[in-house]
Amino acid sequence: MRSEDFSLVVVFILLIELVDSLNRSNFPVEFLFGTASSSYQTWSLLVNDLKSVFRKDFADYAELCYREFGDKVKHWITLNEPITYTTQGYANGLFAPGRCSKWLPFNCSAGDSSTEPYLVTHHQILAHAAAVKVYRDKYQISQKGQIGITLNSPWIVPLSQSKEDINAASRALVFQYDWLMEPLKSGSYPVEMVNNTGERLPKFSREQSVMIKGSFDFIGLNYYTASYAANVPCIIENQTMFTDACVSLTCKTQLVKYIECFLCFSIVLCTKDLYLLHQQREMEYRLARR
Repeated sequence: MRSEDFSLVVVFILLIELVDSLNRSNFPVEFLFGTASSSYQTWSLLVNDLKSVFRKDFADYAELCYREFGDKVKHWITLNEPITYTTQGYANGLFAPGRCSKWLPFNCSAGDSSTEPYLVTHHQILAHAAAVKVYRDKYQISQKGQIGITLNSPWIVPLSQSKEDINAASRALVFQYDWLMEPLKSGSYPVEMVNNTGERLPKFSREQSVMIKGSFDFIGLNYYTASYAANVPCIIENQTMFTDACVSLTCKTQLVKYIECFLCFSIVLCTKDLYLLHQQREMEYRLARR
């Protein structure tokens, strides 16, 4: 492999080799495993006094990587699938730190699925932009590299040719892809998200908007599946980030309920039985990979 083909993955491999003596006993008792420094991320993304600290720490960590590995790494990805971290960690609680609204059937001890996903994503965007700024200001010219972010989104088509379903398909993409892509392009959130979420969606300051806009040299896109979108009425009770798009997504198979709940975007369909089914299938998948 040529040195210019090295990716950021190499950085993590090198770091892991340097600290292979670490184990769980080296961490505080309360530390949450599953997502890198998830316990720190949880509080720093949700507690007002720590949000700016999180962004600075992330930028400092990124600068360490640029300084130590920039002679080999020419393509930097600040975050991989931030919406996955948001939805699984703060909307349904399936991943660390396991936060979601208590009324959902996921046994979360704390969280708010209607607000925290938006707050966490907001500060992930700001952390990404801060890391990009450091690279562009101090390292890009000399190291001659590029920096970007990797998003993920399904492709979505209307379930029918009705005007309502066509609009629903567009709206679903807004809440999955444009949620991050629009701020990176224009410095502000999509109008449809602002209209549907109201005060639950944080706002960027003018200075933040300027820093975010154009903060990428390339965009990575992970694509796994496609979905059909049908318009559904918006709800005002038991809201979550999954219901705000007012869309029901289906993959149109015999496993519609399971796939809608866990591969698509309609948590309204989730029940405790479906959650247990998901856990069972996930365990079977992990056992099969051993």
